[in-house]
Formats: sequence, structure tokens, C-alpha cells
Amino acid sequence: MSRLRSVAAAILAFVLAVGWLGAVPAHAAGLMTGAGSTYAALAIQQWIGDAKRSGLNFSYNTNGSPAGVQFFLDSTIDFAATEAEIASVNEGSATTSKSYQYIPDVAGATAFMYNLHDTAGRQYTGLKLTRDVIAGIFTGEITSWNDPAITSQNGGIRFQEDAIKVVIRSERSGTTGLFYDFVQNTAPARFARFKQKQNIVSPDGIRIIQIPTPYPANWTGIEGSDKLAQTIASSNGAGMIGYDEFGYAIAFGAQSAWVQNASGNWVQPYAANISKALESAQLRPDLTQDLRNVYKSAAPQAYPVSAYSYIMTPCAPASDRNTCKSPYYDDARAQQMAKWLDYIACDGQVKMAQIGYSPLPPNLSQEIQNSITRMSPKAKGRTLNAGNCRNPQFSGSLGAGATGPPPPAAGKKNPSATPTNSASPGANPSASAGGAGSSGAGADAVGGGSGRWRDDKPVAYGGLSPAGISGLTALLLILLVGIPPLVGAFAQRIKSRVR
Repeated sequence: MSRLRSVAAAILAFVLAVGWLGAVPAHAAGLMTGAGSTYAALAIQQWIGDAKRSGLNFSYNTNGSPAGVQFFLDSTIDFAATEAEIASVNEGSATTSKSYQYIPDVAGATAFMYNLHDTAGRQYTGLKLTRDVIAGIFTGEITSWNDPAITSQNGGIRFQEDAIKVVIRSERSGTTGLFYDFVQNTAPARFARFKQKQNIVSPDGIRIIQIPTPYPANWTGIEGSDKLAQTIASSNGAGMIGYDEFGYAIAFGAQSAWVQNASGNWVQPYAANISKALESAQLRPDLTQDLRNVYKSAAPQAYPVSAYSYIMTPCAPASDRNTCKSPYYDDARAQQMAKWLDYIACDGQVKMAQIGYSPLPPNLSQEIQNSITRMSPKAKGRTLNAGNCRNPQFSGSLGAGATGPPPPAAGKKNPSATPTNSASPGANPSASAGGAGSSGAGADAVGGGSGRWRDDKPVAYGGLSPAGISGLTALLLILLVGIPPLVGAFAQRIKSRVR
């Protein structure tokens, strides 16, 4: 029997090992594989769907920014998507032998999703939160929905739910890093006390990408942006609040709080507010972002918890990037990536406002083209303008779905029974996409494929855990789940015969 158990254990260990490897797409001929950010995943899902219609084959697993960065550094995947820089993933060290560059790909924002009811049991849809109250909630110092700091901003309402149930990301997450960077810079005293209470150890200036357990009372950790949003929006989510990229609020119909910015205005994370806030972002020479001025932007429209996401690719030695050490090992991959990035820079920005993001400003679309030139001696970016790039920002627009509803009237106890997130991920954009100029015929299609996708609806949300999973990976996951019970049943049968 001991030998039988050893065999069963060996089979299980093999299946676990294969299943783990299968969770990340392996390099395959003609397939570009990526992994990482859940924050940007809704945008990447749109871009991959469009690329497939145009003859480009990409897959993407949403296993979180830190995991994506690590798999990229290990050369397991072709590209990573992340909000967490290497230094955050490596706990302060940015040293690596891997060739890489950061490429801003989309602008987004952290929404504060909630599920609340007034004392009559009606859903509350107009929650207003100051930046300090948000910091107080997510450091465990404000624990009641009926705290005067909250009710005073919401017309004196009393909420049916009293205890604030905080939902955070349990795994290492770039979204967590962005949000707690906001908390650290907005309410430093609250953050310092929280950091000490939770025994968080991190070097100065390095974003915290995971909150260690045990959590404060009434806190829950959930893995994945989609699961977090789904949980809060569900019938079991009463009293909950969590942080997540705004697109997930749209996808799951969750309410998003109105946040008071530095000018005193109440704003939600629609494209117009994201774009205005990011005018205050400072980009370092490697294009990573310093967001301290975004959090305190005095622009009336600015949504203060806005940020860019990055794609990471290898790059050939370049005079302006000491991290560029070697190109893609396969020039065909570099050419595929160049075509996809060219699409992301322009046509890929057209539908971003409809799915919870904001198009890149023109200078960052141009930076995508500059990054293409760094990837390979044969890859050449182009100079963009309103005549050859359909990014709506080149024509002074943000595209369809860029603006949200006005803030609820002061003192109105339950502003509306209608969800404030009225933008629909399935809304059909106008052909002009906010007045963007049309590219020439040669630029209509990515890689020479059909350009018809540009007038289609945004890609429907279909779940992100994981996205782009291959048939082989699915088979391995089935084996991972199915073989252990079979081994156990077989062992039990042998054992009964021996008896």
C-alpha cells in the first residue's frame, strides 16, 4: 500500500506541476502570450478581440500585475501588463538582467464600489465620500456607515447597514499598489498608523501591493477584480465597499461613489474626469508615473484616483533606455507586437471611454510608436497626427461615453433608484467616435486584416479568470481537478481488494 500511495502522490505532483505551468500560456508559433494586470484587463480583452479579427493571435491571462511582471522577467511570456513596476514586485530592487521597457497603454481610475440601503430598504445610489473618509475606511479607522463624517456629506441620511464591510484584493495586486499610494499621499498620518498596525514592511517610495493578514474586523480579501466587483454588486454585498477599476463597476452594475476632489467638486471616474486629472501626472524618463499631483489636482473635473497602466516588452539597446538590452528573440514576434501596439496607440483608444477608461493623450500614443522602434532593428514606429490616428484625443475628443451624470443634489437623501453607472459596455459607438479623424486605408486594419471591427460594439464582458486560456491549458486544468479523485478512487478499490 505504501508503494501505491507513492505512485498516487507522484501522479498528483506531476499533475499539479503541469497544471501550474499550464496556467501561464507557453510560447507557441504564431501566438503572442501575455499576463498580468486586472486593472487594464477589460481594455486588453477589447484589444485582443479586435486583433484576432485582423489576423493577429494574442492570448492574455489576468493573474495580476506582480505575477505578470514575474513571468515576463522569467521569459515565460511575450509581454506583461502592469501598474506595478519591477521595484514594487521585487520589494525595492529594480535590478534585473531582463531587457524591458514600460509602455503606457491606457488611462484608468480606481472606483469605490459599494452596496448600501437607506432605512426604508431602498438602494442608495448617491454616496459621496471625501478623500480623507476614503482613507479612513480603508485604514480601518472609520468603521460605521452612520459615522458623521459620512452622513454629513450625504444629507444626514441613516443607512440600514451600520458596519462597513471592507473588501480588498487578497493577492499581490497593482490595483492595491495604486490605491494605497493614493492613501499614503492623501492621508499620511492614517496610512502610517495602518502600516504599523498591519505590520507592513516596505522601503520608502515603493508601493505596497498586498495587505498582510490578519485583516481588521469586517474586512474580507478577494482574489481578482472581477470577483471583487461581483461580490459587492450581489445580493450578499449589503454594507460592502471595495476599490476596483471603474470598468468592473460598469460590467457588474455596481454603484460607484462620488469622490470630492481638491477643488471641492464631486466626481466619478468617467473618461473626462480621468483625462483631466492625469494632466497633472509626471512621467519619469522611463515613462513610469509619479501620481502625487494627480491626487491633489485642483482641476474642477479631476478624478483624483486616476493612473496609467503599462505594457512591458523586450527592447534592443537604445540610447534613451538603459533597461533595453536585447530585442525579441524572434523577429516575427517583434513584428507581431509592433502591429498590435500600433493598433493600441490609435484605433485601440476609440472605445476606451465606453468600457470604463480614458484614451491616452496624443503624446503617450506617440510614445507607443517610439517604443515600437526600440523593440527590434526592423521595427519602426511612425509619427502620429489627427490625419493618421483615430485616437479621439487627436481631434480634441474622448469618444463616446466620456461623461457621466451630474452629482446628486446636496441634501437629497436617496438621489435615485437608478444606478449612477449608466454607461453600457455594449453601447454602439457612433461612426465618428467623438469626431476622431479617419485613418487612411492602409492604416484601417491591423496587419492587413479587415477594419470592420471599428464600427462594432465593444467586446462583451465574458469573465476574466483567466482570459485567453488555451485549449491545452484548459485540458491541463481539467486533469488537475479530475485526476486526484480518480487516483483516490483507484487506491480505495485496490485497498478493498487487498483486504
